[in-house]
Amino acid sequence: MRLSGRLLLLLLPLSTAASAAGSFETPACRGALERLHAVEETRRAERGSGGRGAGPLVEQARQRAATECLGRAADPQLPPPSRISPPVTVGPVAAPPSIANRAPPTAPSPPPPAPGSQPPTIVTRCDSAGCWTSDGRYLIRVGPDLASPAALCSINAGVLHCR
Repeated sequence: MRLSGRLLLLLLPLSTAASAAGSFETPACRGALERLHAVEETRRAERGSGGRGAGPLVEQARQRAATECLGRAADPQLPPPSRISPPVTVGPVAAPPSIANRAPPTAPSPPPPAPGSQPPTIVTRCDSAGCWTSDGRYLIRVGPDLASPAALCSINAGVLHCR
């Protein structure tokens, strides 16, 4: 079962290209896969008693399964799984001098504040007679509003709005 699983993994990328030519659902394919499983089980039992390698019967069964299920013979140029070489490692690549010496781009500076604009005045604490603001002033309560030296103000979500 283990070798046939490897065979299917090796042949799976080919199945999409050859789906019109063959199918895993056809009786011929199922029969070829059953024969392959039987030959592999026999070979596995022989290995337990001293047999070695896949053998020509297993290779023939693999070729037959590939032909029946994928519509073409398995690629004979593929090396057996035990002979696959490890991946090649590539060292780091140095950047060209023109790129390596450049200064990193700087973020654009924020625009200057508009003339005459000030941060909003925040009401920090209130008592029964009035409220303290974030700029240190104490405004006297006049009904629901607050009286500043310049105008009558209201509080909206903690921000002081003067008219």
